[in-house]
Formats: sequence, C-alpha cells, structure tokens
Amino acid sequence: MSNIFDAKAASAAREQAIAQVSEAASPFWKATAIGAVSSLARAKDFFTTDDVWRLAPCTTHEPRAMGGVMRQAASLGICVATDRYEQSERVACHRRPLRVRQSLLREVIPNE
Repeated sequence: MSNIFDAKAASAAREQAIAQVSEAASPFWKATAIGAVSSLARAKDFFTTDDVWRLAPCTTHEPRAMGGVMRQAASLGICVATDRYEQSERVACHRRPLRVRQSLLREVIPNE
C-alpha cells in the first residue's frame, strides 16, 4: 500500500494537473486572460483571480486553467503571489480563499 502523504508526489501531481488543464484551454481564452492580468497589474497594486474574471468574463470549459495563466503572468514578470488571501465572491467558488497577487508593473512612488 502506498503512502497517501508524500509531499514530492503531491507537488508532481499538482504540476501535472496545472499543465494538463492549461494545455486544454483555448489559446484565445488564455490570451484574453493574460491580457486582463496585465491590465490589472498596470491599474492596481494588488488583485486576485476574481478581478481577472471580472475583467475577462469569457469562459473556458476548465476554469482551473486560470492557475496556469497566473503562473505565466508570474514568469513574464507581471505579478507575484503574496502570502495574503481573500475570499472569492464568485458563487461557484463558495467563498474559498484566493491568493492575492502583487503587481510588478506598477510604478512605486516614494513618499514625499
């Protein structure tokens, strides 16, 4: 019997699932979503995927593909994940916690 607690295997399974749903999402949807993330990152210091869904309400057959979009945004230097969470307002998410992202595109203006 295999061990159900295996951090390395759990991480590998997560990466495989993210890759699988990302590959299955339409290129148009992914481009629209990454465009929305870029727009948000230019307009706001902090945001969640709820904000992305509001700005780019087009649908995909697999909403979990948003995880791949957020990873792509991070790799492009658009945003970074923070340690903060906010509860989702989307009914389908049942108020689950969403990671707050910090923009890397906003210009930091020092206090005068």
